[in-house]
Amino acid sequence: MNVTEHLMHIQRSIPDCTAAGLVDPKSGSVIASSTRSAARIAELELSAAEVAEVFDGAHADAIENDGAEAGSPLRELVLVTGGSIRMFQRCRLSPGLMLVTVAGASSNLGGTIARSRQWLADLEAA
Repeated sequence: MNVTEHLMHIQRSIPDCTAAGLVDPKSGSVIASSTRSAARIAELELSAAEVAEVFDGAHADAIENDGAEAGSPLRELVLVTGGSIRMFQRCRLSPGLMLVTVAGASSNLGGTIARSRQWLADLEAA
């Protein structure tokens, strides 16, 4: 299964998931994606820009050092807004890549996290 097919499976397995993408956190660019509609691509691109700011921006060191082991990079972040749940996960085998999933706010938060983690492991194993 290629990366795009994995992203399609991720999107289908998470209830109310509107987009899943593989992102380069340094540049904030979307490398591969699967969305429910073309209108959701802009939402995924915004999430990619958020990845660049949070994981490699000016405040990244402060976030990583707050309660984390020394030298341990930030691996996951969940952002819950009024309209969506965004899950950001750094790939362990390829730390230069991140999986981003965007689900509607009505999606089960615990289920979204669990499925995103499961699919990240499957994506890295492929």
